[in-house]
Amino acid sequence: MLSRSMVSSMFQIYAFKAIDMPDACQEFIQGHAEVLTSHGITKLTSLDYSWLNDPNVYVIAVKDMLSSEMVAGGRIHLTDLQLRTALPLENALASFGDDVSLCIDQNLEITGKKAAETCALWSAKKASGRGLGSLVCRAMVVRSGVVLANQLGIGTLLTLSAPWTVKLSQNLGYRVETSVGNKGTYPYPKPDLLATLQKISDIDALAYASEISRQDIYSLRRNPVQEKLETYRSGQFKISYNLEL
Repeated sequence: MLSRSMVSSMFQIYAFKAIDMPDACQEFIQGHAEVLTSHGITKLTSLDYSWLNDPNVYVIAVKDMLSSEMVAGGRIHLTDLQLRTALPLENALASFGDDVSLCIDQNLEITGKKAAETCALWSAKKASGRGLGSLVCRAMVVRSGVVLANQLGIGTLLTLSAPWTVKLSQNLGYRVETSVGNKGTYPYPKPDLLATLQKISDIDALAYASEISRQDIYSLRRNPVQEKLETYRSGQFKISYNLEL
């Protein structure tokens, strides 16, 4: 058991099927909307709330154990060849052509497994106030998405990265999908912002992940319910993971 005196803050990271926990989804929506509004972003495909009733959507949430508030999160949307629904990034980038959809179709056929998108990443200022910075929050959510890929039968995992999350995603095994857009980039959601489409197609091996990230992911795959003491520049944190669906 980790002593409270050893850590500056305690957080829980948990995952659930969206349709199973409507109250938690509403908390997610509110937190996400507040963060986007604070950055002057009011029009995003991820703000379409039809996902609340979609059985192929899962939520990853970060809770501050002191206040019991959700302070960060993200979603995973799934699609497959049998029920080929569009992922949020397909709708987001539709005005740039259909190369993204064609790329996803190709990956579905090659792997014979599902394709999924990790999207709607956010972290509130209150998390930083508790010492857990925005990029650290987002990194933990993205890492949790990679952990869940095996449980969900995912063969290809995609994400549309903002400039400040490209490197953290690559540290977890993502690589730029240069076959689409302008070598993988798009002027989205605003002309002065550049989004980068990245993917992992080696879910099991994670050959491009850093060694530390790979071992962390393998550990959470073996034991999706565990407590870890994690150290970042801002301090040490006890993280209670519940990534068993």
